[in-house]
Amino acid sequence: MIKELKNRFKTMCVSYTITTIIFLFLSLLNIASEINNYALFCLLILNFVIAVLMFFTDRLKTNRKYISLFIDLLDIFTVVFLLGGLVFKLFAFRFNLILTVSIMNVLIYSGVFFIITYRNLRDAEMINKKLKSRRDEK
Repeated sequence: MIKELKNRFKTMCVSYTITTIIFLFLSLLNIASEINNYALFCLLILNFVIAVLMFFTDRLKTNRKYISLFIDLLDIFTVVFLLGGLVFKLFAFRFNLILTVSIMNVLIYSGVFFIITYRNLRDAEMINKKLKSRRDEK
C-alpha cells in the first residue's frame, strides 16, 4: 500500500509538471489566462484529487486495458470540468475552451502514461541486469 501511494505521488508530480508547462505555454500564446498563484494552487489540487480518485477507481477489476484507460480519462474529465471549471472557475464553458481543455486532458494523460511506462521499463531493465550479473557471478 505504501509503495502504491508513493507511486501515485510520483505520478501526481509528473502530471502537475506537465500540466503547468502546458498551461504556461497556452498562457504565453494568450489561449489561457495568465498563470498566477491561484491557478498553480488549483492545478495542484486538481492533480491531487485526480490521483485520489484514480487510486479508488483502479480498484475496479477490469480485464481490458482500454477499459481501464477509459476509466482514467473519465476520472480526469470529471475532476477537471466539475472542480476546475465549475468550482475553481479556471475556464469558462465555451466550445473553444472546452475543446482546448479536453485536448489538454488527453495530452497530459498520454504524456504521464508514457513517462511512467518508460520509467517502469527502465527500472525493470536495471533489475534484470542486476539479477543477470548475480547469476553470472555464481
